[in-house]
Amino acid sequence: MRVSVLIPVYNKAPFVKEAVESVLNGTFRDIEVVCVDDKSTDNSLEVLRSIADPRVRIIELQENLGPAGAANAGLDTCRGEYIVRLDADDIAVPDRLDKQVSFMDARPDIGASGGRLDLFGATSTAWTFPLEPD
Repeated sequence: MRVSVLIPVYNKAPFVKEAVESVLNGTFRDIEVVCVDDKSTDNSLEVLRSIADPRVRIIELQENLGPAGAANAGLDTCRGEYIVRLDADDIAVPDRLDKQVSFMDARPDIGASGGRLDLFGATSTAWTFPLEPD
C-alpha cells in the first residue's frame, strides 16, 4: 500500500463523510483511510461506520486525547509508504494524492510535502506555501 490517509475525528459528524469520500473518490487508488475517533460526543462514529469501503479503518479511542494525541494514535497503525494528513472537515481535491506521491517519489531527499489550501464557506481565501525544499 502506497498511502495511508490519516483523519483524526472529533465531533465532525456534519463533515466527516464528505472528507473521507473525497479521498476514496480521488484518482489515486492504492490507499487506506485511517479514521481515529477521539471519543466524539456527537454521532461522528456512527457516520464513520456507515461508510462501506474496505479501505476505511476506524480506530475508536477510549478517552479524548486531543488532535495531536488522536493523530499520534493513528500514526501507529498506518501501513502506507506515505502518510497523508487530512482534517475531518476538509475536502481533498481529486488528484491531491497523485500529485503528492509523484512529487515525493521524484525527490527521495525530501521528507515532507504540502500544498495549497483553499478556504471556503463564509469567506473564500487561498493559502499558498513556498515551493522550495526549505
